[in-house]
Amino acid sequence: ALERMIRVESEVGRLRRVLVHEPGPEIDRMVPAMMEELLFDDILHGEGARQEHARFRRVLQLLGVEVIEARRLLEETLEQQEARTWLLNLIEDAVPVNMHGRLRAADAPTLTQYLVEGVRFEPDHKGIEAHELYELPPLPNWCFQRDPQIVIGSDVLFASMATPARYREALLSRTIFRFLEKEAEREPEA
Repeated sequence: ALERMIRVESEVGRLRRVLVHEPGPEIDRMVPAMMEELLFDDILHGEGARQEHARFRRVLQLLGVEVIEARRLLEETLEQQEARTWLLNLIEDAVPVNMHGRLRAADAPTLTQYLVEGVRFEPDHKGIEAHELYELPPLPNWCFQRDPQIVIGSDVLFASMATPARYREALLSRTIFRFLEKEAEREPEA
């Protein structure tokens, strides 16, 4: 079960497994108008962030730490119809009505892309504010995987994010952990 996968007994002990998210296009899609609500001091340079993250992952791997990609887990989780329905029902009020059908019809990789990278209005749509640029704003903070959840023992504590712009991060994490556990319970013991 999931308890075998997740267990943290020390903040300073040996790290064996870590959940990460490589900064993707959501970093590149951040605009100055989003900085305050997302608690950024500056716009990140996407390619530089990806290079730093790759070095970080490599160091972890050299130290024998298993690196698990949150985006891959989210895609796997959203392959389960029950997980998709649960998440889409939870975020329905936070997503424009005109996107509901598109999100429900998307396959798991596309739905993950929409939820993490955001959905930009058509290029002829003008504006500088996030709500003028994006039907669904990107989640540039999702690369900070310690923010939406904390593992204590074999339990996972989900954060109540400081701003509405970060609400979706915790829901994506809740979806992964809630349905990953169900999937682990279905798998036969090795």
